[in-house]
Amino acid sequence: MRALAASLNELGVETIYLGREQRADRIATVVVEERADAVELCLAGCGGVSLLRDLLRELINIGRRDVSIVVHKT
Repeated sequence: MRALAASLNELGVETIYLGREQRADRIATVVVEERADAVELCLAGCGGVSLLRDLLRELINIGRRDVSIVVHKT
């Protein structure tokens, strides 16, 4: 993932890599702080769907329904 972030940065796409963040509130906070347009989530393990659900709730609560979410599984 870091390589992808670096490649996107080289192309002029501003990216922030959070690593294995498991807290939806932390991801939502970064979305607000960085005025992000999109979030990419890699769902791994059985808690992935819960994380996605919690992130959707957090984004709705902070008024950021406009954020695109890309989801994939490892």
